[in-house]
Amino acid sequence: MMFHYRWDLEVDQEYSSRQIISDNTPGLRGEALAKAARAIRDRQVSRMPLVGCTPQNKPIIEQGFHELLRILDSFVTRDEYLFGTRPSLADFGLFGQLKTLASDHTPMMIMRDTVPSVYDWVRRLEDSSGIEGEWHGIADMRPAVGDILRFCATYYLPFLQANAFAYANAEDQVSVSLAGQPYAQPIFKYQLKCYSRLKALLASANAPGLREVLADTGCLSFLE
Repeated sequence: MMFHYRWDLEVDQEYSSRQIISDNTPGLRGEALAKAARAIRDRQVSRMPLVGCTPQNKPIIEQGFHELLRILDSFVTRDEYLFGTRPSLADFGLFGQLKTLASDHTPMMIMRDTVPSVYDWVRRLEDSSGIEGEWHGIADMRPAVGDILRFCATYYLPFLQANAFAYANAEDQVSVSLAGQPYAQPIFKYQLKCYSRLKALLASANAPGLREVLADTGCLSFLE
């Protein structure tokens, strides 16, 4: 989502390339900055197909973004997080992508216009030191957690599984149906590590009720 929105439209390409160079080389100005921005823009745009950011995949990527925002909008307030009233690794994992999406031009405007509560939540999460709160137990888990797990079972875990299968069969391309739509991209080796890590964590987990939650949300079959 982040890579797609950053480099899909020309307005985002121009903004993002200049921002990256300005951050990395703050002393550049004028034509030197513009030249470096053009170089990083050309490089990143050329890499879009490598991470699945193609015109064919655009509808499902954007659909997933809007669906994720809808889920987050169902619960976020000043002191509400996925697993209770204190932020968890899951919240910070989402923050990593959402922070960029909340600052790049097009996704920022989508968030501000359609889910301002999520935009505010992401902005506040950047400075969350000192927050104390309580964890919810699995029995008291907020509905949004189940929604996000179903989101993973629809968009993310099928891709991880198909990617691992394609790699194991020495294929160059992943082809899979996500949310009833075709999705294809080259093999992504980093995602093999992600998939192996998730499966290993589940295998070693000792959390009563966890597998039942994963089964109810459609995730378990991808992780065992």
